[in-house]
Amino acid sequence: MEQTCAYPYDYSWIPDSVQTLPVDSLWGKNKFYITSSNYTTSLREKSGNDSIMSGLFLTFFIVLIIFSKEIINVSPSIIKSFFKLKNHEKIEERLAISNQRNIVVGLFFYYYPLMLSLTLREQIVAKYNMTPPLFFLILLGAVICLWLVRKGAFSLLSWLLNEKYAFNFIEKISYNYFIISVFCTFPISLTSFFWPELDNKLFINLLIYCALFVYFIYLVKTWQVIKSRQFSLFFYILYLCTLEFLPIALTVDLILTI
Repeated sequence: MEQTCAYPYDYSWIPDSVQTLPVDSLWGKNKFYITSSNYTTSLREKSGNDSIMSGLFLTFFIVLIIFSKEIINVSPSIIKSFFKLKNHEKIEERLAISNQRNIVVGLFFYYYPLMLSLTLREQIVAKYNMTPPLFFLILLGAVICLWLVRKGAFSLLSWLLNEKYAFNFIEKISYNYFIISVFCTFPISLTSFFWPELDNKLFINLLIYCALFVYFIYLVKTWQVIKSRQFSLFFYILYLCTLEFLPIALTVDLILTI
C-alpha cells in the first residue's frame, strides 16, 4: 500500500536573488500610509480639537449675548463716525458711550483669533503642524501684546512731544475702527462657518479686503488729526512706520514663524 503525505498548500522556495517589492510600489511613492492605531489617534485628536473650537465659538456667542446691551448702545455712534471725524469727538465727549465702547473693544479682541482659527483650521494643521486651539491662544496673545505695545507707544509720544490730545484721540479712534471692522467681517465669517463647502479662499479674500478698507479709512482720519495739530507730513510718515506698520508686521511675522 502506497503511503503519501498530503499538505494543504504547495510551498515553493524563493531564491535570495529575487527581491520582494514594497507595498507602495502598487500605488506610488506619493501616497500616505497610516496604521489603524495612528488613524484612530488622529481621529480622536481631531474630534477633541473640534470640540474645543466649538466650545470657544459658543462661549463667544454667550459673551455677545451677555454684553448685547453695550454693543447695541455703541453701534449707532460707531457707525455714524465711519467717515466723519466730528462724530468720533462726540463719542469721547459722552463718557457713558466711550466706556461702553471700551468694553466692546475688549470683547472683540476675542473675535479675530477665533474666526481665523476656525476658517484656517485645515491649513493650520497641514502647514504649521499645530492644533487650532493652540493657534487661537497664540493669536489672542499676539493681539493683546500688539494692543499693549501701541498703547505704550502712544503714551510715550504724548510725553515726548507734549501732545496728549492728538495721540490719545488717535488711540480712541483706532478702537472705533476696530469695532467697525468686526461689524463688516462678522457676516462673512458666519457664512464661511455655516457653509464650509464653499470656497475658503473667497472668504479669506473678502475678510482681507474689508479689513484693509476699514484700516485705510482709519489712516486717513489719523492724518487729519495729526495735520490739525500742525505736524508735518514727514512726521506722519514716521508715525505710520513706527506705530502702525511696524508693530503689525512684527506680529504677523512672529505668528508665521512659529
